[in-house]
Amino acid sequence: MISVILGGTSNLGKFVSERLENLGYKTITVSRSSIGLREDSDHFQCDLSDNIKLVKTLNQIKRENNSIDNLWCIAGYAQPTRVEDQTSEVRIEHLNRNLTYVQTSLEILKDNLAKSRNPFVVTLGSQWSYRSPEDCPELTPYANAKKSLMKYTEEFTLTNPLIRANHYCIPSTNTGTYREIVKTLRQVINKELLLSHGKPADPQVVAESLVEHAIKSNATMKTFLIDLIGRVEVLSK
Repeated sequence: MISVILGGTSNLGKFVSERLENLGYKTITVSRSSIGLREDSDHFQCDLSDNIKLVKTLNQIKRENNSIDNLWCIAGYAQPTRVEDQTSEVRIEHLNRNLTYVQTSLEILKDNLAKSRNPFVVTLGSQWSYRSPEDCPELTPYANAKKSLMKYTEEFTLTNPLIRANHYCIPSTNTGTYREIVKTLRQVINKELLLSHGKPADPQVVAESLVEHAIKSNATMKTFLIDLIGRVEVLSK
């Protein structure tokens, strides 16, 4: 069984990769890190916003693995920005790091996924996949990118019915990335981050719940919410 994890070597992605390995999956990670989970891990160093290198990397994975069982799009990007500074470049950067890399990856690897007996795709969102950007205008480019990713995940299943694809909205997790966002909001914008769950979650708890649910679920074209203690429910629209 083969899992490809995009953004699988740090923060939440690291715990997802480790959990999959513990369950017997061969993991292939792609991230900016120079090494994978271990020095001998099957890992590709690639900034997911570098589309030229990403395409090259994905094509190599495609050639070397006839069948891929699941694809995890864990990487994401959020940079608080004052509303007056939210230029087209800022919006494009958020789209590239949250949506475009997913579209590129699925387009290249979908045939490999379709060869698996039970293929599935996981895309990762947050509270901003469903909350109004007005709740934190400084995160509007990120919120819009996550909403687009949620919609794209649903649309992908319509044209690729053999592959299950679901979007998971996770709570903010206590990672270095989260702490940097909070620091930027406080020091630069003088604002607190309004969390849907009141406090950040343990990333290991969220990762274990995410992996368990994604593997066992037969659902497709759904958006799921995960809470602080790992409970999963379908998002009501």
